Order: sequence, then C-alpha cells, then structure tokens
Amino acid sequence: MTTPLLSVRNLGVEFRGAGGATAAVRGTSFEIEKGKTLALVGESGSGKSVTALSILQLLPYPLAQHPAGSSVKFNGEELIGADKRALRRVRGNEISMIFQEPMTSLNPLHSVEKQINETLFLHKGMSKTAARNRTLELLELVGIRDAEQRLTAYPHELSGGQRQRVMIAMALANEPDLLIADEPTTALDVTIQAQILKLLKELQQKLGMAMLLITHDLGIVRKMADHICVMTEGEIVEAGPPDAIFENPQHAYTQKLLAAEPKGDPLPADLSAPVIMSGNDIKVHFPIKKGLLKRTVDYVRAVDGISVSVRAGHTIGVVGESGSGKTTLGMALLRLIGSNGNIAFNGREIQGLGSGELRPLRREMQVVFQDPFGSLSPRLSIGQIIEEGLKIHELGGSEDEREALIIEALQEVGLDPESRHRYPHEFSGGQRQRVAIARAMVLKPRFVVLDEPTSALDMSVQAQIVDLLRDLQAKHNLAYLFISHDLKVVRALADEVIVMRDGKVVEQATAEEIFNAPQNPYTQALIKAAFDLEAVEGGVVSM
Repeated sequence: MTTPLLSVRNLGVEFRGAGGATAAVRGTSFEIEKGKTLALVGESGSGKSVTALSILQLLPYPLAQHPAGSSVKFNGEELIGADKRALRRVRGNEISMIFQEPMTSLNPLHSVEKQINETLFLHKGMSKTAARNRTLELLELVGIRDAEQRLTAYPHELSGGQRQRVMIAMALANEPDLLIADEPTTALDVTIQAQILKLLKELQQKLGMAMLLITHDLGIVRKMADHICVMTEGEIVEAGPPDAIFENPQHAYTQKLLAAEPKGDPLPADLSAPVIMSGNDIKVHFPIKKGLLKRTVDYVRAVDGISVSVRAGHTIGVVGESGSGKTTLGMALLRLIGSNGNIAFNGREIQGLGSGELRPLRREMQVVFQDPFGSLSPRLSIGQIIEEGLKIHELGGSEDEREALIIEALQEVGLDPESRHRYPHEFSGGQRQRVAIARAMVLKPRFVVLDEPTSALDMSVQAQIVDLLRDLQAKHNLAYLFISHDLKVVRALADEVIVMRDGKVVEQATAEEIFNAPQNPYTQALIKAAFDLEAVEGGVVSM
C-alpha cells in the first residue's frame, strides 16, 4: 500500500484554562492521498477548524494541548512536536491554508502585492519583477478584475469576496502539495464560487494537489469531495464516499445535516405598510487620485443612482457579485458613509443631519456586518459587547434589567446565556455571527441592514437564523435590507429583490418575478448558478 500524503491518527485537542481542560477534538482519524479531496463537514463548533489548525501546528500552544497518542504525519514526517525549522519549510510551501475570515487573516498595513509577494520571496526566492508577474497571474486566476490596479490596494479597500480571493491567491502561490481550505467560498457570490471550485479542480489535476475541504455547503461537498467525514462535538461520527453519505446516511446527525436548508416563504407583504427607509438616486463615488499632487482623475462609481424603499415588515434582498456595491448601498442608507441623493427614515429626511441629530435615530437603524470577528471587540466579553448599545441609548434602567435583555437576546439567537461571560475568540465563526445579530436585535430597531448575516453559518444554523429573522420581523414589524450572495436564503426571506452589478441596478422586481421569470441575462446567470452550480463552471457570467 502507498503511504498517504497526510495521515491523522487519534488526534485530540484540549484547551486548558483556569477551569480545567476542554476537549475540542477527540480521537479523530483520517487519511488524504495525493491528488484527492477529503471534506470535513459539520456544524459550527464541531471541531473542524481546530482539526485543520492542528495539522499546521497553528493552535495557541501551550494553551492548546494534544493528548498522548495524537499523530499528524505529512509525507511520513510527524508534525506534532516538530521543530520550528521543519514547520517553516512546510507552512505556506508544502501545505497552504485558506482561512475562513480573510479580514482578520490579511495584514491591514500591507498592500495586496506585498502580502502575496511575501510567500514567493520566502519559499521561491523570486525577484521582485518575477514575483509581481506571478501575483498578477494569481489575481487574474481567482477572478479579480483590474488585477494590476488592485496590487496597491489594502484589505479595507476590498469587498469581502475580493479579500477571500486574495487569500486563495496567496494559498495557491507556491503550488502546495496539500491545500487546507477552511470555508474557501463562504464570502463569494455564486458565479465566483463556481469559477473558484473549477480553478481548484484544475490545479488539483495539474499539480496532483490534495485538498482538505472544510465547509458547511453540502452542494460543494458533493461536487468536490472524494471522501467525506462528518464531524460533531469533536468526533467523526460517519465517513465514506459522497454517494454513500448523500444517498444512504447512517448516523442521525448526518441525516439532520442533509435535511437542513433555509425553507419557507417570506411573511405576507402588506403593501399599505408605511415606508421606514427610502433612498432616491443614491450615489457613492470614490475619487481616484494620481500624480504628485494627488489630483482626482476619475471616480469609482460604487453606487450609481439607485432608488429603494423598504416598508415596515418587508424585506428587500440585494444580490449581485462581490464588489457590485451591495454593502456600500446599505452603508449609505444608514449614513455610515457619505453619499449624494435623498435619504429618508420614517418619513424624515436624514441626508443633511449632523452626527448629533442622527444619534437618537441610530438605535432604530442597525446593521449586522459580514465579518463578525472584525466587528466584535476582542477586549470585551459577549455580555459587554451586547450591553454597549443598551448603555449608549439608555435602555434598561439598571444593570439587572440590562442583563435580562442580554440574556433574552442570546436566547433568541440560539446561544447559551452563560456565554455572555466569554470572549469572541472563544467562539466559532458561526457563533460569533449570532452574537453580532444579538447585538443589533437587543436594541429593538425598526430598520436593519443584514450584510451577509448567514455567510459564516452552516446549513442547519442558517435555517434557524432565517426562522429567527422571520419571527423577529413578525413580532416587531421590522424592515430589512438583506444583502447576500446566497440566493436560497434570499428567496426564503425577501419580498422584493434588487440585482446589482458595477454599482447599478440591472433588475428590480418582486422576489417571485426575479426567481421565476428573470428578465436580465445577468440575473438569469445568477439564478442558474445558485440552483445549478455546475451550469457556470465554464463561466456563464463574464467577470
């Protein structure tokens, strides 16, 4: 028998603190052969990412410990306990990793070019010119338009999907033997998902690259994986080839995962409901400055003349490819970035209001950001994070009343109230997103911008969050602007859909019209991509 490229045997991970040891992974074993893909699936907090980080020895040691008997062998070499020199040789060269949260993985002080070049200089010894050419090639491969202009961009200047593509480019730079992909398409729109998956498949065939794919998207697993391991509570409960897992799941947990998908229909829309938030001819143009005097030579038209009205109890879904201007539109309506055009909240024009005049309205206008780790302060406990808004807006007359509101908010989003004493780094990506939703909802707002609120969540939790958002909307008559690349979630929530591309609206209609009879070719391609991922593997949509 041939030696597997990666062999994980009886892997355990314990996190040790003042209260004792907590087992995050228990007795996990699997193998990956050269050129093959193993998918590790399970809910948030099941131990998937901790297992992946153990392979590269990236856990916070000595806080994290591997019990005796744990083994991770790569090409026959033991990585647990390996010296720093051996690990430096392996990391980023022989094994690369795409992390789940690109904003926290990319250095905010370095340009895109510098960050990708770093691994090329370190492992390949390339010249500056050769590294620049290779970086351009990689950015084009992962679907970033105007790649040369993006070389000097910093992470905060990119959309969530663009940052994820930069992470993928960095991971593929040295053509690794093993690629660990931790939710590699989470922040990407469906058309780019298909292109990225096609790219990974092609590189696999070309390089004989193996892949450990960590994802909650079972559609991706079915198309990409040669073998699947289903994980829950730190243990692998079922393993096998895709056909066996999908067609005849044996374990109750696997059956639950396969049955989980956002379902149901939006709440019946009351067309006579009052308009809570409206924008007319909204424009957000960012200047492009060049030359010694940094004169403005052109503008990036992120949002270019868009009008939208959101009624109480209604949900407007905003969809489009990464960088189309979806988030910028939401931030403009909330007056979190400057814009031109008329913006009215609850019938009152707010475009010209100063920060002091806006502040009393802020409680009623909330946002759930795309990247929960970046938007949650690492220095505050979960309880303090949720309480912050209550204090600012003077809700809850006493500490006990505020604590009761915090407990209620955590319960509404499916978190243990005792978790209010913990910190963001102690939670999985999906759990952090639920904290972000609780922070917004605790203030009982009237209008909420939901910027990819389910992108970091596994399927079963997505379904729970969709149900939760519907329940909250029905209870409080909330108006939602729901920004997402996941059209299945949009279909379950939205009454009306706006399709954006390059800052403009390409189609705007009721959700029923958009999903059942899209008129614009771009909308048709998005719908086809969302519900038949293979249909765009050749690139139906020109990026």
